[in-house]
Amino acid sequence: MWDEPALVFVSFFAFVLGVTKILSDNWTRRKLIEARVSDEVIRTLFRKENDPELFAALKWGIVLAALGLGVIASRQLHASFDEPLAWGVVLVFGGAGLLAYYAIARAILRRDAAAAPQRHRTTLDEHV
Repeated sequence: MWDEPALVFVSFFAFVLGVTKILSDNWTRRKLIEARVSDEVIRTLFRKENDPELFAALKWGIVLAALGLGVIASRQLHASFDEPLAWGVVLVFGGAGLLAYYAIARAILRRDAAAAPQRHRTTLDEHV
């Protein structure tokens, strides 16, 4: 599917994009510090509300574990993967993993929303 030049190009592009984001964020922080903006405003601007990387790792961890359990369950049923039963069991477990992820992620979001119901949002103009 991926030939080597395409993989190198995509990897290089992702690397350049990541480095550009890091440098841009650091430049912005430095300019805000030079403008004597309070630490609270800087933390508010650069705070990650809900880390999407955390949720992606959680999702794929749960789904892959569920698929592994589905393979084990299909083996316990003595079904080979030439039969639809084995694939059905694996897919049912994968779907259950996605539903479990949804419930866990929703609970995390609700907990975070309850922990900070009314965050004081300040604008940059108030502190300059």
